[in-house]
Amino acid sequence: MKKKLFDDEMDDLAAQMYAAIETLDVSKVQALLASGVPPDVWGIEVECDLPLQTVARRKGADAVSIAKALIGAG
Repeated sequence: MKKKLFDDEMDDLAAQMYAAIETLDVSKVQALLASGVPPDVWGIEVECDLPLQTVARRKGADAVSIAKALIGAG
C-alpha cells in the first residue's frame, strides 16, 4: 500500500529524484520508485520537466535503464 505524500515531502522526493537522474543513479531511482514516489513526481522549484523528460536528454545505458524504470512504474 502506497502512503499519502504531502507537499513538503513531495518537494523533497522530487529533489531526490532529479538528483538521482542527473547523476544517472539507477539504483536510487529504483529505490525511490519502490518506496512509492510517483514516476511523474514534479517539483517546480527543482525542475520544469517531468523525470522522464529530464532523463530523455541524457545519454548512455544508465539513462535508458532509468527511463525504463520510470515507464515501468507508470
